[in-house]
Amino acid sequence: RGLRTVPKPAARLSGGARIFSLGGNFITNISASDFTRYSHLIRLNLQYNQVENIHPNAFEGLSNLEELYLGHNLLSSIAAGTFLPLTRLTVFYGNNNGLRKITPGLFSNLESLVKLRLDGNLIEVLQDSVFKSLSSLHYLHLEYNKVQHIHRDAFSKLTSLRFLNLAHNKQSAMQNVLTFSHLRALTTLLLSENEIQQVGNHVFQSLNKLSKLSLSNNRISIMDNHTLEGLLSLRELLMDGNQLKEIPSGLLDPLQRIERLDFSHNHISNINPMAFSKLKHLKLLKLNNNFLTSLSGGSFTLNHVLYDLHLHGNNWTCDCGLEELKRWMTAVHSQGKLLTVVVQCHYPVSLRGIYLDFLNSSQLQPLGNWSHSCESQPRPEESGGRSVLVKVEEGERGAAVKDEERRREEVGMGERNRTESTEGERSRNQNKNGWEDWDETKREKQGKMEIQGGLEVEEAAGAVAKRPKGRRRSHVITKTTTYPSYSTNVWVSTIPVQLGEKFDHLRSPQETSLPVVTDPCEFNHHYITNVSVDQVTSRT
Repeated sequence: RGLRTVPKPAARLSGGARIFSLGGNFITNISASDFTRYSHLIRLNLQYNQVENIHPNAFEGLSNLEELYLGHNLLSSIAAGTFLPLTRLTVFYGNNNGLRKITPGLFSNLESLVKLRLDGNLIEVLQDSVFKSLSSLHYLHLEYNKVQHIHRDAFSKLTSLRFLNLAHNKQSAMQNVLTFSHLRALTTLLLSENEIQQVGNHVFQSLNKLSKLSLSNNRISIMDNHTLEGLLSLRELLMDGNQLKEIPSGLLDPLQRIERLDFSHNHISNINPMAFSKLKHLKLLKLNNNFLTSLSGGSFTLNHVLYDLHLHGNNWTCDCGLEELKRWMTAVHSQGKLLTVVVQCHYPVSLRGIYLDFLNSSQLQPLGNWSHSCESQPRPEESGGRSVLVKVEEGERGAAVKDEERRREEVGMGERNRTESTEGERSRNQNKNGWEDWDETKREKQGKMEIQGGLEVEEAAGAVAKRPKGRRRSHVITKTTTYPSYSTNVWVSTIPVQLGEKFDHLRSPQETSLPVVTDPCEFNHHYITNVSVDQVTSRT
């Protein structure tokens, strides 16, 4: 430790040395004679020194060298031909120096090189065929430079390259279809943390073996449907930290094998319901921290292996537009196929901060009037008292009530005489069971109570009257009084049933005549709530 120059070797040791590590010292210069006695070296480590200059003949005689580490020094340039003697070199680290330019002659004769690290330098341009001799290269690190321009043939000879890292550079566009056209063995391409605003069509069309593509933290605002064509083997696409506003239908269709998608931290406010429909292998999808307010529940119905969905950090509007999404989330989560999805309401204000999981369907109502985008959803029912109501304007309600009172009085007067004998018989049967007579005073009083209690849906009463024959109670008599049909769709019960009375009709004698019950709620109250298990027979 503390060395400022390469030490002279002892004559008896230098000839057989295989590994020479000088890392972490203060060496500033590598002369032509420093390694002349180390002809058998396989690994030479000069990292973390202060090397500024390397003599062009410094590595003469190191024909057996396989690994050379020059990272974390102060090199601003390396003369062309310096590495010519290193025909067996497989690993070269030149990272974290001050290199500004690399030329084709720098790597001449390095046909065995497998891994090249030039990251953390000041390189601005990748020249034509700069890596032309590196036919065996698998890993190329060029991240953390200042690369602004890549010649279309810069990578033309790298037919074996599998990993290319161009992250943290200064590129503003990727539009030339020839840039990556020769990298047919490439599996990982990292272009994150650049200044890319545009990605041209078919730029990746030759990368049929690419498994991971990162375009994170750029300035991309739009992508054409042909941008991702050719990426048949892609399994991971990172688009987070851009300025995308939408995910259109067809954009992701070429990604037949995709498993992980990250569109977080964009400006996305619209996602086509069919955007993910072709992604049969999708497992992880990140859409968090965007501008989404709503999302179709049908967006993920074809993604059968999706198990991790990130939706937090959006301005969700919790209305009926999210009801389908909630149903899908609940169904898939209950089957153990989906991890918990966080959807926190932002609108309306009354639901702000509440999670979608904790809301029921009645709380997911359309905002504003019923001409909202949720128009296709069922409208909320209104109910009051013990009757089912239809939505009637106040003016129509008042008119219906007055008209019904008038008609009821006319019908009651006209039919009373014709049904006197029937009413008498009914009264006798009622008195036999301790029931009170139904006089005209109670009839009028009860009629008013029915009108005040609420207007009933005509269809609801009809449903009661049309019970299947097999389930009809034999001792429930039909109405003997015929009433005129009304044109209004608001129906009011005119047969008085004493509210609050308790009947045990199931225990009544079969021959007893019972009053007609035409109010559905009253029917349920008297005929359903009193049923016990021992009283259920084929006749009931």
